[in-house]
Amino acid sequence: MQFHAQDPKCGDAAVDLNTLGGSWKVPKEALTGDVTCEYTLTGADGKKYQMEFTAFKVGTTDVCTDDYVQVSFDGKFDDNTYKKCGTTIPEKPSASTTNVIKVKFASTSANAGTNTFTAKITEVPAPAQDPKCGDAAVDLNTLGGSWKVPKEALTGDVTCEYTLTGADGKKYQMEFTNFKVGTTDVCTGDYVQVSFDGKFDDNTYKKCGTMIPEKPSLSTTNVINVKLVSTSVNAATNTFAATIKENSKEALRVCTALLLSFTLISSLCEFFIG
Repeated sequence: MQFHAQDPKCGDAAVDLNTLGGSWKVPKEALTGDVTCEYTLTGADGKKYQMEFTAFKVGTTDVCTDDYVQVSFDGKFDDNTYKKCGTTIPEKPSASTTNVIKVKFASTSANAGTNTFTAKITEVPAPAQDPKCGDAAVDLNTLGGSWKVPKEALTGDVTCEYTLTGADGKKYQMEFTNFKVGTTDVCTGDYVQVSFDGKFDDNTYKKCGTMIPEKPSLSTTNVINVKLVSTSVNAATNTFAATIKENSKEALRVCTALLLSFTLISSLCEFFIG
């Protein structure tokens, strides 16, 4: 993963939550001039994290125009992103939706020398789910063949959630090979959702019924989140199977590029040698 160059006084742009320990203090040294520091905090695959400020002085008022801190879970910093400033410790952001937290710290020259904050970032305990759901964490590197859900026939109203994680930098295609979730295509009580950002809302891929649905779009990262919701009426018969494959088109593109490079080098060698 690459990070853009930024003022060394900001500190490390990449922060490993697995080895952070204790508090995270920003910036590394007192800033000078107009400076923007950006950070990517990454924890363990499949985990979610809670950030909480323990010290905070960013600007002098609660009007966050020039000096502020933003916390994002999708990499975007816009008008809807958590944004705080001032001299009192703000309420904590919501828990992260994945194992990645993005932070933007903007300082003007007027306040750069005193702008600072400290935060602790703790892992959010995964909610216990029905053992019949099966493993909540699925390793795509070792999965092999089909993925069948649930592990055993469910009973009662049950929600099963899964985090499927593949190799870093890869994208994956999920395709259903068997599907029976509910009895109709009205997805109110029994359904499956597939998400690439950890969120399950009205815009998330959502399917139900007894026909194999069209496949979701290609994942945007190496992580796929899946939710299976079952009512007691259909819990015992709700099931699906799917294959999850690494994006072959991307692999083919890389192989083709390498082959073309090799061919070009061979041709140049023949030209100069022969």
